[in-house]
Amino acid sequence: MILLAGDSHTTVLKRAHDELHPSDPLVSNIKIGPLGPGYKLSRRFFKPHKNRITFNLPMARNTFLKTTGKQALWFDQNILYGFSLRMHSFKISQNPTWLRHAPYELAAEKGKAPISKAAMLEIIKEDIGSTFEFYELLLKNNVPFFTIEGPPLNENIQVLKRGADKEIILAVDKAHRHYMQSWLCDKGIDIVKAPPAAFTEEGFLKPEYYADREGDVRHANTPYGRLMLQNVLDYLQSHHKSRLQA
Repeated sequence: MILLAGDSHTTVLKRAHDELHPSDPLVSNIKIGPLGPGYKLSRRFFKPHKNRITFNLPMARNTFLKTTGKQALWFDQNILYGFSLRMHSFKISQNPTWLRHAPYELAAEKGKAPISKAAMLEIIKEDIGSTFEFYELLLKNNVPFFTIEGPPLNENIQVLKRGADKEIILAVDKAHRHYMQSWLCDKGIDIVKAPPAAFTEEGFLKPEYYADREGDVRHANTPYGRLMLQNVLDYLQSHHKSRLQA
């Protein structure tokens, strides 16, 4: 079995997956469910035990119960996990700080107060929270998993509407993605990246993939979910084909 789980960005994957025909073996081999909202997943949402990880979020416990029959993540090889956790910079990118400040390499050019590399790193680490600790636990206990990148930023986030410089916001987003992906690569953890077709030339989410719900500038829509799910399926076909056919 393959379980895709994580933050609210898993919702569009679930919608795209639900469109598959019931006779498609992918419907039975792949399960998708949320662990909780992003802001709660940035905290320590889990507790390690000798042979399993338990969760302090009811949504996570319910997802595991519905998909695996247990309320915890047990340390075994029977399930391949795909996690979408803190792989999106929305929280820090939309902060009003960027109306007055900029990463140090852009500060002089943009006439903003500089944020040093060290300070930027701390901002990113705080946003990522306990995610790396969670992944370290999985690695230590030989639990098979990969990670799923979040969608590009929406150009309509509030800080941009208030006049923030696009180049600054994209630099913040790039720094966040680079730090997280570098850590994952150093640990040998696979990443299924956001589809290039969903990005504008500047680097934002294309308007055709904006969320359907009015005012939602954090998420993407079901058509984006189809693109992302296909990326996941392509990855599984090339790296874990036997699990798709199980």
